Amino acid sequence: MMARDIALITGSSKGLGLVIAKMLASKNVKVILTGRSQFDLNQALSAFPNNEHTAFIVDFCQDTECDQLLDFLVEKKLIPTTLVHNLGGRVEGDIFPLDSEALRRSLKFNLEIAVKINEKFLPYMLKRGQGKIIHIGSDASLTGRASPAYVIAKAALNGYIKTMSQFYAKNSILICGVLPGIMEHENSVWAQKKINQPEYYQKKLEQMPLGRFGTVEEIAIFVSELAKNGSMMCTGGLFELCGAAR
Repeated sequence: MMARDIALITGSSKGLGLVIAKMLASKNVKVILTGRSQFDLNQALSAFPNNEHTAFIVDFCQDTECDQLLDFLVEKKLIPTTLVHNLGGRVEGDIFPLDSEALRRSLKFNLEIAVKINEKFLPYMLKRGQGKIIHIGSDASLTGRASPAYVIAKAALNGYIKTMSQFYAKNSILICGVLPGIMEHENSVWAQKKINQPEYYQKKLEQMPLGRFGTVEEIAIFVSELAKNGSMMCTGGLFELCGAAR
């Protein structure tokens, strides 16, 4: 009998990360939630029907906190068989003209943290003979239509996925990226734009072939199925989920 799958989902106290966690839990995966707010994590855990899942408050941008959590998971034998890197986003100061400090912060937030987590748990996946690593990227990495440092960092993430997946394919470790388009949900960037920049919001909405933005549920369904049942033919893939938007 195989051991139960364990999934570490970064940035999972709310939004897309939490919905992914709920869907994985429904597939009999033990989930590890992470976030910076104890209140949000408590609220998130209360949404699960039992207490077999765990949550940790951590700011992955703080190297010490990141190291402590990863070491703790190893110590408690909570070794993830699946990693879902949902953490990421636009950093402060990410505007034109781009400055190098904003780029450094964005690369850390959108790429370096995930690399560090993978570095910690890849040896265990190699020993186990399989594993899944899913990075949540952005279609902006392909179109360039977003803040400059964010676009650059997400494009670098695509390159990381491509090279790592080729190296670890022989070890049955699936490494891929899911690249959503615009998503709208409670407290999201686009929910805020709807209030603060209604004309811009409406203009963007009219450009959507579907006549609407994507939902977190639509993305989470794809990610959770990939995490649970994705075949090795998916490794190296950059799956663009944009509803035909360009």
